Amino acid sequence: MGHFSLYHCFSVLLLIWAKLGDLYGRKLMFIIGLIIFTIGSGLDAVSTSISMLHIFRAIQAIGGSAMMSLSFAIIGTTFNGKRARYCFRDIKFNYRT
Repeated sequence: MGHFSLYHCFSVLLLIWAKLGDLYGRKLMFIIGLIIFTIGSGLDAVSTSISMLHIFRAIQAIGGSAMMSLSFAIIGTTFNGKRARYCFRDIKFNYRT
């Protein structure tokens, strides 16, 4: 049950971060997401109980959803035409292995 709600939260946050990136700038939102993810990772390292770990992993998921949704948008706007196609192809091949 806990994993099910965490995945829904992550999916909704993907859309929210994408919208915030459109409104306030993708680079700024990506950096904020990276900072949130890094803070969550640091807190994971110092957690002393499993409940603290779950909470800190949720913080990490908030930052991770920002980086996941905005990275493809940044690549898509930075490169155009054939170069964008090659960038996305390389990303696809890297995720397979």
